[in-house]
Amino acid sequence: MSPATTGTDRRFDAITADTFAILLAQYPATVPSKIAGLEQHRLHRIPASVQARKPAHLTKDELVTLMEWKLAHGKFRPSLRKLVSENQPEHVMQKSEDGFRMYDSAKSLLQSSDAAEAKSVLKNAMDSLTSFRGVGPATASLLLSTYDQENVPFFSDELYRWAVFDDASCGQSIKYTLKAYLELYDRARQLRKRLGISALEAEKVAYVLGKSGGEVEVMLASTRKRKIEDGDESVETVEKPAVSRKTRKTRKKEVD
Repeated sequence: MSPATTGTDRRFDAITADTFAILLAQYPATVPSKIAGLEQHRLHRIPASVQARKPAHLTKDELVTLMEWKLAHGKFRPSLRKLVSENQPEHVMQKSEDGFRMYDSAKSLLQSSDAAEAKSVLKNAMDSLTSFRGVGPATASLLLSTYDQENVPFFSDELYRWAVFDDASCGQSIKYTLKAYLELYDRARQLRKRLGISALEAEKVAYVLGKSGGEVEVMLASTRKRKIEDGDESVETVEKPAVSRKTRKTRKKEVD
């Protein structure tokens, strides 16, 4: 790695435009070649298709493909693909259309500086997308990012750790909640404004940092202290009926 990208200048609040550009250029070589096809779908083909539709919406096949990309790009949870594949095509089309339309309203409010109302509308948009089986806030943010790669950050582990965690919280697990995502959304918006970059580019740089020796763990947001409030669920869960009278327990499948 270039000397220009070592040290404290990789921290979220300290990174310069030059360092950011150097790291961004390393993204293609950092992504495993075996998922190149999925990368093309996630970064180019699906966003282009969504934008071309009037009104904009996702198809079930695109939802499944995006989940396949997410599982190949990050943590592999095969049960999530099965859950996502159980969604009905009409439901995916209608709810994604609703979510994108509500996001447009939130985006207009953000531009008019009505941040509080914008967050409320953004929450409604995310709620529409999390109505899909197997989809929680993290995956919903991925779906929304295909509609607006410029402004909507994907709730990836790497980006969240880089943008939000500090030295005091680096050992904590990520809480895949809407509240956590809204915090990430604000942090990513600050970086976009400071460096003039897109949310997608921020995600890519965080991925490079996260895969280069775990530097996201130590090149953290800033010296400011942040604590995730108690009471949030670390993962959303879907319960299944007990499979044994002996255990009398339910199996929970992660949804993020």
